[in-house]
Amino acid sequence: DIILALDGSGSLGPNGWNAMKEFGAMFANAMSGGESDINLAVLLFSGPTTYEALQRCTGDTGGEPPNMETDCGIQWVQHFSFDTAAAASAIEGLVWPDATTLTSAALATAEAELQYGRQDAAAVVVVVTDGHPMSPLRTFQAAQSLRAKARLMMIPVTSFAQIGRASCRE
Repeated sequence: DIILALDGSGSLGPNGWNAMKEFGAMFANAMSGGESDINLAVLLFSGPTTYEALQRCTGDTGGEPPNMETDCGIQWVQHFSFDTAAAASAIEGLVWPDATTLTSAALATAEAELQYGRQDAAAVVVVVTDGHPMSPLRTFQAAQSLRAKARLMMIPVTSFAQIGRASCRE
């Protein structure tokens, strides 16, 4: 079971957003198999656009719970499904949220979705982001919680990403 979480924040810029969609569609199209092999969910995340919405999204107020899509910028493109072609098509049609980056809420939302996965399948959450979360501490905490239930892979998409180089010896 794979959850693909795509960053739609404004810091990506228009070219980064287009590359994000292209990658997401390619990723979904690369998944193959039947019901026994791949179960894919796709999450688009950005963040709140007002301070009041941020407070609701982070639980800093005692009011009613936030609307995850309109308040927090967290949108399910596709819940778990074996139809990877439909996921690719949906990704291609996404509109850029161009907002903040509430990565912690995206990770918590992905963690909650895991309950709908298959009991006998390994769970993997792939987060593609430019790596500028609103709260590094809350993102770290959400990542720790998620890692107790699934493998978490963070894929940085920025010209400033520090990618280690491994050497191979024969």
